[in-house]
This record gives sequence, structure tokens and C-alpha cells, in this order.
Amino acid sequence: MRAQRRSHRTLLLALLAGLAVTAPGLAQSSVGTPGPAPAQTAEQAHLSKCAQPNALSAVSCELAAALPSKLGRLLVAATVSRDSAVFLAASSGKQSLGSPLEALAARVATLTAGRLGTQSLGVSDSLSGARVKGQHAQHLLWLEVKVTASHLEVTADVYPLPVGFWERITAPAAFVIAHGFASRPIDSEVGSFLPKIPLVLSRIDKARAPSSILAIACGDLNGDTSLEIAIATRHDIQVGRIQGGVFIPHETRPWSELSEVAPTPLQQPIATLDLAAGWLEAGSTDRAQWVRLDPSLELLGQRDGLLPWPGRGCVRRGGLGLTADLVGCQDQRSLIRLPVSAELDAVAGSRFVTPTGRFHEVVGGRPLGATHLELLDTDGRRARIEDVGAQISLADLNRDGVLEIASSRATLDPSLDVLSIHTWPLGDVPVAAFTVPAPGGIRALGNCPAEDTGLSPLVVAVGEELWVVR
Repeated sequence: MRAQRRSHRTLLLALLAGLAVTAPGLAQSSVGTPGPAPAQTAEQAHLSKCAQPNALSAVSCELAAALPSKLGRLLVAATVSRDSAVFLAASSGKQSLGSPLEALAARVATLTAGRLGTQSLGVSDSLSGARVKGQHAQHLLWLEVKVTASHLEVTADVYPLPVGFWERITAPAAFVIAHGFASRPIDSEVGSFLPKIPLVLSRIDKARAPSSILAIACGDLNGDTSLEIAIATRHDIQVGRIQGGVFIPHETRPWSELSEVAPTPLQQPIATLDLAAGWLEAGSTDRAQWVRLDPSLELLGQRDGLLPWPGRGCVRRGGLGLTADLVGCQDQRSLIRLPVSAELDAVAGSRFVTPTGRFHEVVGGRPLGATHLELLDTDGRRARIEDVGAQISLADLNRDGVLEIASSRATLDPSLDVLSIHTWPLGDVPVAAFTVPAPGGIRALGNCPAEDTGLSPLVVAVGEELWVVR
């Protein structure tokens, strides 16, 4: 559901003539945007190649794409932002994190140099020191690597280099002839250079919730770097934030304005939401169409007989539930089938990056009438978790490259419900991590992107409340 929080920031290219060129970032999604695609400029087409699943590859690609094509012989060097070292040392309780951060900066420099077909000088403490090392080069690409609470940010400046060794030592500080910036949310590959986040509950914030909630999603819908909560009820779709202990919607759209009533609605409706920067997908067995909406909840597109498969694609409506086929939302091409014979009453999916930078996908579904969850990953591995209710969410909550599964309990007594967290290590079986009593019953469940150095939040509708679990 998650989408990328600040990766859609503008890249500014300042050229010698002082001309600034703006190139928008890219929203990664499991499906294409409905309707005809707008015409792309040459630079936008170049940047479209940077929709990489892992942060380091995407950042290095965007930086390379932002630079002028004719720079002659170029060398790359990197440094660590002092703010990053101070921030991470304070948040982790360690006095120094110099070596891991330097290793991260060196990795960024190496990948960016590879994109540009040149060499990396590694990490340098100062720009002047890097300039001295830049023998036989015409320009130096200087990268400042910064780690915030949730993002990897890299600022790039290109400097001309004097021809001779003594000129490089004695020459005054050079002016910048090109500038770029790239940012991505921290994934487990970047996280492998940082202090490990323990899978431990720290707090629960509670707020008054709307009535008759069916589904929840969370993310940066409008690209303002702040997280929004999307809610689907039987009557409408709402997007807003929690303020003063109350969920305050800033956009609301009735279902009647978006989709026709389904020919055969279910007595107990199933609804799903999927949210990324720039769009929200919604579907309900009460309604005939899957819809894609913009941040103002204006209709972008719709398809008959589908619901979002959160974090992955779409699923077809079945007879009494949902089919076990994951399909493309546009072409409805079959992508994955869960190896179950029954229809499903709950679905979820997740895409994440392992510490080695490998892209990994997992889908899950609960067979209709059953009390267990079936999981399937991109390697064909299967797993099963018992005592699972109809509310599920999949995400790498502590950004260590291991999937977490959040679920309600399979109980008809709301007072006995609990929020359960399991982990599914690669090559192993799911393991219970912790539980949180949820008296009142869990009505909906969704996960948010990371917003600080702790666990990525879960948003849970419990009884008449919204819980933000961190």
C-alpha cells in the first residue's frame, strides 16, 4: 500500500547557462494509470527507467539521469552528511556510526559511477581532498549522502577540476555547474548499514473512528510528505488524518458517485483499498466496479468485477467471496494463483527488498470459511498461519528484509479479538512475534510507510476507535 513517500520530489538541474530543468519523480505501482498516458519529454523518458524496486539503485539512476550528458571525464566522490551521523547516533544510543555510514556513502558513489560509466574515488572527508585526488579528470561529481528518520537523500554537485596537480591544491573553491537530488524511503538494503530496528511495540495512539469501516489504507496520497489514512465504509470513501484524538476527513466521496451497486451484494461485504503517491484504488463487493481515484477522490478509471489486491494488483469477484487469482487491474491477465480450492474472504500482498538488494514479493489470502492464512512468495515457497481472522496486512515493518504478517484472530466474540504479528524469515516458517489484545473487535487493518526510526505504523479499526500501532 505503500507507496514511496518522498521519492517523488523534484530533481533540479542547474546548467552553466543558469537554466533549471525540472524532472518529476516516478510513482511505482503494480498497474498502469487508466486512460492514455501523457506525452513524456526526453528527460522524463530517461527518468522513467529509474523505477527501480530498491532505494540504492533508484537513487543512483536518478542522479545519473539528472546530469548533463557532455561532462567529459568525470570522477565520483561521496561524503556523509554530518546531520546523519548525529541523528542516527542519538536515535540508536551509540556514540559513533561513522564506519557504517561511510560504507553506505561508498556504495552510493560506486553505483552512481557505474551508471555514468566512470570511476568512484570512494568516501572523502572534504571536497578539497576529493579535488586533489581527481587526476586526469575534467569534472568531479560530489555526493552528499544523508539519512533521515525514514529516507535516504543524496545531493549531487558537479565541479570543474583544474588541469594540474598544484592548480587543484591552490585553486579557489570551484563553482557548481550542475546540481541534482534524489530520495527514496529506507528499505532493508539501506537498513543493513544502519542500526537494527527491534520488532517491539512502543505505543498505541487511539482516536474516534467513523462508523461501518470496511477497509483501511495508509500512505502519502497527495505527495506532501505527510501520511494520510484512507477509509472505505459501506457508504463512502474518506481520506484524512488524526487530529486531537479524532479522525478528520479532508476528502469524502460517496460510493454512489463512483460505482454502480453490485448485481448481487454480499450480506457481509468485503472491501479493499490500495494507496500510493498520486492514487487510491478501492473496491467492494457492494459495488460493481473497482475504481482508481486521484488525491481529491476524483475518478481516474474503473473496471467491472474487480477489487484491489492490496500491495500487489487486483482480484476478481467470485460467487460468495473473491477468487484466488491475482490479476492485473488493467488487462486482467492472471499473475499469481494461490494454491487453494476455495474462494477467499481476505487478501493482502507486499513487495519489499532484502538486505542484499533483491526484490521479493509475497501474497496472502484466507480461504472462505477457514481460519488460516495461505502465503505464497516469488520463489514458490508456501506457508500457513493458523487462527487468522478476516483482517490481514503484509509488510516489512522494521525494514530488515523479513516479512511481517498482521492479522486479527478467528473469533466471533469481539471481546476476544487480538492483533497478532508473525514474521516469515526467508527459508523458514512463520514465527509469532507479539500480540495486542483488541477488545471490541478488529474491523479493518492497514500498514503505513515508515515515518521515523521505529516500526512502520499499523492502522487498526478496533470497535469504535482507530488505533495507530507503532
